[in-house]
Amino acid sequence: LHRGGLLHDVGKIGVPARLLDHPGTLTKEDWDLVREHPIIGGRILEPIRSLAPALPIVRQHHERWDGKGYPFGLAGTQIHHLARVLTVADTYDAMASARPYRGAMDTSSALAEIRRSRGTQFEPRIADMFLKMMAEGASALSAEGQADA
Repeated sequence: LHRGGLLHDVGKIGVPARLLDHPGTLTKEDWDLVREHPIIGGRILEPIRSLAPALPIVRQHHERWDGKGYPFGLAGTQIHHLARVLTVADTYDAMASARPYRGAMDTSSALAEIRRSRGTQFEPRIADMFLKMMAEGASALSAEGQADA
């Protein structure tokens, strides 16, 4: 999971930078090129035998629990369990980070979107675990801040 998390977007090196940094809406053709990055990433990493366990994460991190993801249209348990975990974390990171085409979403809005997408985009059990860990982390940070006061 750690290696897959670090390498999941390596395929973006095969996508033109003008598309990754584009401030507006992409055309269908441009979006199709961006959606190739999991396949490109798999091709880049495939020759490195020690990274074989990370390949499903790299290739499947944009698949959706309901089968509406890409690049393969996998659904449910067809998606590697570690890719299902990374999908939630990657989506949260994408929402909470500023992009050329939009600002960062605040934490509560991003978590609400994770909650709303459980069962469609995300495996419900994994989404629930992520939300619980984020709540526990926020509680721990809040308690730490109170102790410092």
